[in-house]
Formats: sequence, structure tokens, C-alpha cells
Amino acid sequence: MIRTLRRNSGTSPERALALCCDEKSSCQALERTQRPLTLKKGYGRTQTHDYIRHGTITLFAALSYLEGKIISRTEKCHTHLEWLRFLKEIDRETPKHLICTSLSITARRISTQRGGLFFVEAGDANTLTFPLKGRLEPIANKYIDKNIVFGIRPEHITNEPKEGSSVPVTLTVDISEPMGSESLVYLRAGTGNLIARIHGEHLFHLGEQVTVQLDLEKVSLFDVESEK
Repeated sequence: MIRTLRRNSGTSPERALALCCDEKSSCQALERTQRPLTLKKGYGRTQTHDYIRHGTITLFAALSYLEGKIISRTEKCHTHLEWLRFLKEIDRETPKHLICTSLSITARRISTQRGGLFFVEAGDANTLTFPLKGRLEPIANKYIDKNIVFGIRPEHITNEPKEGSSVPVTLTVDISEPMGSESLVYLRAGTGNLIARIHGEHLFHLGEQVTVQLDLEKVSLFDVESEK
């Protein structure tokens, strides 16, 4: 299970094992109408443009750079349940104190304020506090005053508001990765980093304050102790 949530800038324990984890959804099993020509001197490998697709699959993988070892798992679909199963598999195959970083996840509490439910994150600066509404409101009732894990994927943290389900939050830019028509922006929160997918061409600077929209319809909440 996840024992600790730590920021990238935090000090890692002595002799810590670092794993690079990622997931690739919708991997396609393609059958080309003709077999590709083999690679040879002066000619690149070729393939036909038309194919038959035999379904898709999701790949989860974790790389231990020092050992050259890969822990992998495949699933039929890609939700938080499959991701948690993968984390538990890593936990079984690695030392028993598992630390997760850069997962767009932060741990804190649900509290009642001004007659409504709010997500409240502790910390000295860059903390998240926002109202929980819509689909999350009835779900959040059972987590009041409990330590929770709050999870949201980068594609659901954007610069485009979604009517009825998104809330604005203002955070500080840690890293920005321009990717042509969009940028991946790492935003500093109180207990971790959130990764936002910002559409359009933008130039962000370290330490800049950016307001993004969290899509509450895509948020997952878990109790730290029970993992449910």
C-alpha cells in the first residue's frame, strides 16, 4: 500500500529505491494487410496504411534504472482501480516502504465550512482549499475529518472551465514543458505537485501564479487507512 506521499523536492530516505512509473492506455494490436518489409541498408522499415485492429490494452510499467528491472502489468481498461492494483504489485516486489511522488495526488481532509463541504490541504504555502460539489458532494460525506488521498489526472486540470463541474484554483509553477499545441505544467501544492495539461501555446515561468480548473467529475477520493 502507499505508506508516504512526498514532494519531489523532499529529502528521500537513505538508500531509497527510485522507480520511474508510467502508463500507456489504448495500446493497439494491429494486423497490417501486408507484412512489413524488413529494414536494410539504405531503406527504412515500411508498413501498409490499412490494418485490422484487434482491440486495445493498457500497459503499466515501472523501471528501476540501477538494476535494469521492469515491473509491468496489463489491464483491459484504465481507471484508478487498475492504477492502484499496479501500485500494490510494485509494493509486493519492492522494499516495504513505498513512497509515491508526482502522481497528481495530495493527502489531506474533508471539512465542513460555511454550510458546505470543502477539501482542505494543510501546509505553509500553496495549499489547496476548494468546495466539493456535484458528484463529489455525497461521496465526500463519509470522509469528513479523515485523512484522504485526492487523485486527479493531468488532462482533468486545464485552463478551460467546465460548466457545472470545475472549480478554479491558483497555484505556483514549478516546471513547464511546452509540447506544441499544449503544455504540461507542474504546479506546487502544499503536500505535493499537481500536473496540469494547458491547451494552447503559453510561456510559463518558474514561480509564476497560474489559475487552473479542476474537473470535480473526474476526481477520486480514498481513505488513507482503508484505501477505499
